[in-house]
Amino acid sequence: MTAITLRKPQLKKFADFIRKHECKNWFIAKDEGAYIGATSGNVDDGTFENCLFYFKGCDPSKNESYWDEARQQFGGDDFGEFFDAEIILQHADNTKVTSMKITVDPEEIIIDTRELA
Repeated sequence: MTAITLRKPQLKKFADFIRKHECKNWFIAKDEGAYIGATSGNVDDGTFENCLFYFKGCDPSKNESYWDEARQQFGGDDFGEFFDAEIILQHADNTKVTSMKITVDPEEIIIDTRELA
């Protein structure tokens, strides 16, 4: 089981990107590392932008062994799963939410939040 936690500032940054670019969805992916994020624009015309948050050890810019780490955490096949952008927006806008945790295992993806008491 692998998880990533976005604290409130990261969650806000993610929501701001989604709003700015009017993204309809966000994703969890494993290819060149493993991450969650959203993208906008087109590579061919130079308008491409992304907002990515890497799972621990799976960022190619920070870990030479990112490929092995991602393979260990997620298995051998590349994948992508898409989710409605409203999930991020609702949690980011909720003043009680302090973080959002996304847990991935072979059977399911769980999105959980931590709130102020």
